[in-house]
Formats: sequence, structure tokens, C-alpha cells
Amino acid sequence: MYVSKINALLHRNVKGESNDTVSPHILPQEYARAKPSLAVPSRSDGSQTDDAMGTGDRGTTMSGVGSDPVALNGIGPVDLIEGIPVALFPGVTISAEGDLLNDGRGDFRGYIIQIRAWTKYDDFTIKGNQHLTVEAGSSENIFNLKYDGKVFAFIDTTPLVDVPGTKFPAMSIKFTSLQTIATSALADEVLQAVHYRNTSDTPPAQAVADIVLISRNGMGYGYDFQSLSNSITAVNDSPTVSVSPTQFAGKAQDLVFSASNGNAVTVSDPEAATLQVTLSAAHGSLTLATSAGLSFIDGDGASDTTMTFQGTTDAINAALDGLLYRGALDYRGEDVLTVSANDLGGSGTGGALTDQRSIAITLDPTNERVGTAGDDILTGTGNPERFLLQHGGDDLASGGGGGDVFVFGNRWGAADRVDGGAGQDTLQLTGQYEIAFGENQITDIERLLLIGGPTGIAFGYTLDMADGNVAAGDRLVVDGRNLVRTESLIFDGTSETDGSYQVFGGFGADVISGGRGDDVLSGEHGVDQLIGGDGEDILVGGLGADILDGGAGADVFRFNSAAESTTIRFDTITGFDVTEDRIDLPFEVTQLYTVNSGSLSVATFRSDLYFSGNHSAAIFTPDSGDLAGRTFLLIDGDGAAGYTPVQDYVIEFAQPTGPLEPVNFFI
Repeated sequence: MYVSKINALLHRNVKGESNDTVSPHILPQEYARAKPSLAVPSRSDGSQTDDAMGTGDRGTTMSGVGSDPVALNGIGPVDLIEGIPVALFPGVTISAEGDLLNDGRGDFRGYIIQIRAWTKYDDFTIKGNQHLTVEAGSSENIFNLKYDGKVFAFIDTTPLVDVPGTKFPAMSIKFTSLQTIATSALADEVLQAVHYRNTSDTPPAQAVADIVLISRNGMGYGYDFQSLSNSITAVNDSPTVSVSPTQFAGKAQDLVFSASNGNAVTVSDPEAATLQVTLSAAHGSLTLATSAGLSFIDGDGASDTTMTFQGTTDAINAALDGLLYRGALDYRGEDVLTVSANDLGGSGTGGALTDQRSIAITLDPTNERVGTAGDDILTGTGNPERFLLQHGGDDLASGGGGGDVFVFGNRWGAADRVDGGAGQDTLQLTGQYEIAFGENQITDIERLLLIGGPTGIAFGYTLDMADGNVAAGDRLVVDGRNLVRTESLIFDGTSETDGSYQVFGGFGADVISGGRGDDVLSGEHGVDQLIGGDGEDILVGGLGADILDGGAGADVFRFNSAAESTTIRFDTITGFDVTEDRIDLPFEVTQLYTVNSGSLSVATFRSDLYFSGNHSAAIFTPDSGDLAGRTFLLIDGDGAAGYTPVQDYVIEFAQPTGPLEPVNFFI
């Protein structure tokens, strides 16, 4: 069931700041469309009330009684893209007798706009601005609609009930002119601010939404009913590979990956009927639990170092539940099990998408060092070892040689110290952390691994790194790729003076700041904010509408595919310096143009853009539309003329350091 945020109605508050925190609103189960019944509430005696918000008691059916010439002008279907809010009524205006009041400026007091949809995946919001705001009202589903802080209407998001047990997503707007008059212009602005999105991963080709404008005067009620059938462009969604953290295995012993062992390997995809999966291990062999329902391209599923196969997600997960890994007899140390999934194009636009995850496996874990709840001093040898220090205390651990793993769970504190020594060493944390690392608290550690919570429990990591934890010229990898959408990483590496970081975010909304070295910052999934420091940094936003700020130095903004910055989910590069910063793409840009005129709006984003093809690019500053005055880099990604979502790039430049001249700033 899809959970929307009620205060997603408010996209901007009075100060123009984001306001996204709200209580959940559960939308109803999908149902077959029924014939609409347009009604106003009634009292128990049958008379009409003054509140036509429609809260489930539908009252008597309306008729077009009265003299109001009520009309919704300019209404028509809109083009939608899966998951993206789009203005449902762009340019639509209201005609009614209310336009004649208030010295011709209009007063729509008593008028009602009712909007409803037909599946659990439909979602309505009002996109506000610095003047038009939505604030909490008298109950969970009631909101005050204000202009410059004064109430002129109420909004009710209570689902409507037409038949017992069936709820319809709905929004009802009642104009009251309580503190300021609901003028004609204001009523039109509200209507044009209504946004719709379909949140299904497999949306239908058409989505139906109904709107009714209800007016009333001394003679009765009038109404105009419209039903819109809007086309939806489906977008292919990436598959997901889920793996466990570092594993340990003895020589010539089977390491079993399964749900019962708590280390299952699974794949999923919201829409693809068939996936292609590749498994590989450098120093061991792999055997599936079953090969039923699978078609092999490489290997046969038994004692393979590499195998590739296709099947349904159910068949693949059945084969992976009980996957056996056995290390090579003559090998001792670290191995990596790599799992990749390809959706073979799935459905919708965007082409084939992949996800890849790796599991570190340490062979021969007999070299374990186990701490206590007290203050421990543990010393390793020249071999790979596992230090189990999740019991608490102020611990000092020295790994010596080999690739060591220091497991602290949720007990890492300000007094703990770790020296990895030689080899590729890992400090592993698992828990809710808000901590500042002291100077030189970790030494010779190559990777800081952050583990997400178990199902239903979200961990967040807020890490402030002091100088001295990365040696001069060395790089620390901070790996948050195990974190899911409800988990976030806030990483501050600005104090580091002579080392560098490579930071990977997860699926949530991350904020990652580098230091003075040459850092590599990757947002991965989610709406992330990446901030470079003084060095020559590489910033990779990944999927989601990210904000990228390279800071000082000659920075590189890398885009591995158009899916990382396209449609209105574009990335924003702040402070781009055309003289030294660069854009890194998977192909060579053939030409770069400058276009300083044209229209660009969110509601008509797709139709407003045109690409000349042949991998050309343009610096586009529209002079009309609601995105007028902003500057965008448009890049043809598929080589074809015209704009293709998810295939062509849209990148915003905000506050560049100088004029964006059409020079070659591509790698």
C-alpha cells in the first residue's frame, strides 16, 4: 500500500523553505471505477449544510439548479511520467458569477472544487510558493490554504466513500474568503497549483481523474463536471540486489547463504518478469540450491566460479536461498562474491538497468580476536583476522598484517582506538550513530563500512571526521551502500587536510562533504547533496535529483547514464567554473550551443524541450515559463533528435562562478 505525506501538499512555506515532514495518509486499495456520484453534504433532516467538503457522508446528489454559469475553461488531458508530480490543470481557469463580485476582481466564497482519482496509486498535492501556502488545520485531513499568511480556503483530503469499504483518493477545496478574499485570480492559481502523480512502478497507460466545480447562490447549486484521461509514460525501474555484510568461512567448508542463516542473497524488480543474474567469486566456487526454472548462459549452477542465468525473481531467489560458497583449498585471505542483476529492459522507457553488490568473504576465520564488555587491548598477527568488539568498553585493537575486520556494532565510542596495520583493513559499524571521530582515532584503516538495520528498523549515520584519521596521501573509503531508503548518511570530512575520502551513500537522502584532498563522492540512490572541498574532486550524484557543489579546485561531475539526471528529476550543479570544472559523460559531445530564449515549465517539460541529436549539447536559459531565468545543460544521450526522457540529459547550473560560455568543458 502506498503511503503519501499529507504535508506534501506544502512544497514551499512562507520563507520559501522546504517543508516535507508530515503524518502518513494511507490511500485506499485499487478498485474498479464506479459511476461518479456528485453530492453535497446534508443534515439529518435532509437540508443542505454550509460545508460541502465531502467527508464520506455524501448527502444528496447535486443537480445543475441555479443561475450560476459555472465552467472550467481550458481543461484537457496532460502527459505524465511515472512517479513525477505534474500540474493537472495547467492554464485552466474558472468562469462563474463569482467573477463579477468584489468590484470585478471576483469573490469565490462558497465555491468548492472536488477532485478524485480511481486507484490507490493516485496522489494529489498542491505546489505552493512564497505567497501560496498550505498549513495544518483542525484535524489530520483538514488544511488551511493561505495567501500571504491569510486564510482564504480550506482543503480536505479525506478519502470519499461511494460504496462500503471502498475509499477514493480525493481533494476538496472550499473557498471561504475568511481572512482575505478568494479572488478570481487566486481561485485560478489554486486550481493550476494542483499536481498529480501516479506512484505505481507499473502504471497503466491511462490514468483517470475527475473534477467538479460547485457553485451556489440564493437560487441553489450549479456545477461543472469534467473527467480527464491522462496518458502515462512508464519508466523502467532498476532491479535491486540485497546482500549481507562481510562473511567468514573456514578452508574446505561450505558457507551457506540463506534466510535461515540471516545472510540471504536476494534479487527483486518492481516490474520485470525476467531477470538475468551473474554470480562470481575470485577464490572459490559457487553452487545454487536449485536450478529449477532457470536458463543458463554461463555455467550450470554447480561448483562454478562464474555463472550467468535468467529466470523469474521467484525462481532466482529460490536458487539463491541456500547458495553454497566454498573457498579454494590453497587460498587464505579475503575473497569477494559479486552478484549483479540485469532487468533486460523491464518495461517502460530507459532501457536495461542493472544493480551490483559485493560480499567480502574472509577465509579461515579461526584467527578471531574476541573482546569483552571491559576495556580490551587486542593484537593481531600477520594474517587476516576478525576483531569482535561489539561488547562495549574502551578498546584498543591493532591488526598487524593481513586484511583485518574490526566489528564494533553499535558500541564504537570516543575512547576506542583501531590501528589496522598492513593490509586492506575495515572498521565496521552497525547502529544509530551521531558521533565525532577524534584526531588519530583510526590509523591505517582503508574502509569504514556502515551497515543498515534489520527489517523494520532504520539506522542513520551522522559522522564528523576530525583531521588525522587518514594518513597524508592515503584515502579512506566510507561505504554506506548497504543503507536503504529510510536510512541516511550525513558525512562531514571537511577537517581532513592531507588525506582524502571516497564516500558512497545509500538509497536514502544523504549529505556528504569532502575535505581538502582529492575526494570521490557518490550519492548512489536518493536525493543527495554532495559538497566537495578544496581539492580536485569527483562528484557522482547517482539516481535522484541531487545537488552537486564541487567547491574550490578543478572538479569533475560524472554522469554514468542519463537516468541520473533527466526529466524534472534533474541534478543541480552549484558554483560550476567553466574554466576548470568538467562534465564527464559516457560518450563524446559533438557540439555545444547557447540558447537564450524559449519556454520551459514543469507541467510541459517534455514538450518544451527539443534535442537536435548526434550527441550535441546546449546551454539553455528559458525566458518564459515557470523555469524562466534558470540555466540548464541539455545533452542528447541517445543520438536521436527530439527529447527522450531517461535517454537525454537535463542538468541545471545554479550560481556558476562566471559566464557559461560555449567552450568545451566535457571530458
